[in-house]
Amino acid sequence: MFIDARKLPAGTLLDCDICILGAGAAGITLARELAGSPYKVCLLESGGFDIDQATQDLYKGEIAGRYYPPLDTARLRFFGGSTNHWDGNCTPLDALDFENRDWVDYSGWPISRSDVDPFYARAQPYCQLGPYRYDPAYWAPLAGGPALPLPPEKATTNIAQLSPPTRFGEVYRDDIGRAANVTAVLHANVLEIVPRSDDASRIGHVRVAVLKGAAFTVTGRHFVLAMGGIENPRQLLLSNTSAPAGLGNQNDLVGRFFMEHPVVDGATFQPSRKDLNLKLYGETVFGERALTAFLQVSDAALRRHKLTNMRAPLDPTTRYRASVGVEAFDELADELRGGPAPMSNWLDVKEVIEDFDMVLEAGARKLLHRHLFASAEDDVCFTMDTMVEQTPNPASRVTLAEERDVVGQRRVRLDWQIEQKTEDNLWRCFEIIGAALGQAGVGRLRSWREHAVRLWGKERLNYGFHHMGTTRMHQNASRGVVDADCRVHGLKNLYVAGSSVFPTGGHVPPTLTIVALAIRLADHLKRIAGERS
Repeated sequence: MFIDARKLPAGTLLDCDICILGAGAAGITLARELAGSPYKVCLLESGGFDIDQATQDLYKGEIAGRYYPPLDTARLRFFGGSTNHWDGNCTPLDALDFENRDWVDYSGWPISRSDVDPFYARAQPYCQLGPYRYDPAYWAPLAGGPALPLPPEKATTNIAQLSPPTRFGEVYRDDIGRAANVTAVLHANVLEIVPRSDDASRIGHVRVAVLKGAAFTVTGRHFVLAMGGIENPRQLLLSNTSAPAGLGNQNDLVGRFFMEHPVVDGATFQPSRKDLNLKLYGETVFGERALTAFLQVSDAALRRHKLTNMRAPLDPTTRYRASVGVEAFDELADELRGGPAPMSNWLDVKEVIEDFDMVLEAGARKLLHRHLFASAEDDVCFTMDTMVEQTPNPASRVTLAEERDVVGQRRVRLDWQIEQKTEDNLWRCFEIIGAALGQAGVGRLRSWREHAVRLWGKERLNYGFHHMGTTRMHQNASRGVVDADCRVHGLKNLYVAGSSVFPTGGHVPPTLTIVALAIRLADHLKRIAGERS
């Protein structure tokens, strides 16, 4: 059943057994898993069924330090959350991602990949994927081409299954609406999570408001915060009536360790011959589903060289799109507008000269709206728009700004940091993959490390918009915000769902793992929801 909070009378009290705050991938999965159980479930969603700018504006925030895109463009605040604009790329985290790696500070999950495997399998149909198989040998016959014969001590091929993509708010809307024990409340903005007056270790209720109208209250026995990697810590910090530093923040960890997946167009792959079979690395469609393959550094090499991973797809590109001369010319032009170009730009000048025909092609396209060279559209190589794993950094964090939104809440402040070792790690990974490609005799890789400043800069760096790590999971309260069951340390009935609980972010998109952990949490709640609180 769906309720519009804007139509509730002032002072309304809703009561439930399990209250879920947020209806994105995690919240909707939880509600659907709990549908049909003996427990009353209340699912609170800030938005409606479609985007509304006034509600979306609640996501606005302050960017501190390193540039990051405006926060109200990086997420969506209506039923289905950011699955309303995700691209559906799904791969489980590697077993190594869960391990405590002595070369990665703050690494190590309190659960293993084998603990999550059964839930990954159950998450596949949620994301409208094929079988829980990610080994290239299984998919190669379907794709019509094998994985590259890379030396396993250096690099390997991994598989991404491609969701349609699943818009959770559309695909599972009817399931939520039909569930007799689930009440989904739209246009409901959580103001504060409030502990019980007689027992500060238990949450008693949440205060909720609409954009224009009266506030209301939801009481419950168990609460799950599922608002995303930025709003989860924000809500804990805002809930500070009884805990001045915010709920779960007794060790100043809430909001720390913010991780993203920077996406760097950092290398190109030139096959050794034109007839090299790379079909597995294109998009293979099977029925209503699809998959593709990508390159990554092998576990053995990561351990040996003490590195973190990266995900490098192979995207065919034309001579014009691959031209560094065009990009160098644009950069020189920008700098010349401000005065004479510094001598340090000799590399840009050199690349303009070496690729002058493509520079002319760019000028013709921009000024004359015509093409000069037919060869500009020849496929010449493969770009590698590489998704990079960030190491956990406590200084990269979410805090509260002083400015307040329309419902009176302090806005969020994001200070995202990328350490130099993350950049250096990427170039070393490219060296290893390049050596593997050469050893296999399939081609050569060219790294664009000499353009590192440009590639990691505001104009060229891309983003996964994967917000992770800000309520990290650890069995020790001094090292994490939630325990292995995703329960907030120091609170007996408050849980967190979503990628904010990831201690490390891996090198693949997080949605499949978010859904798997939500299913795991739902199973836990079913076991304990009947306990007295």
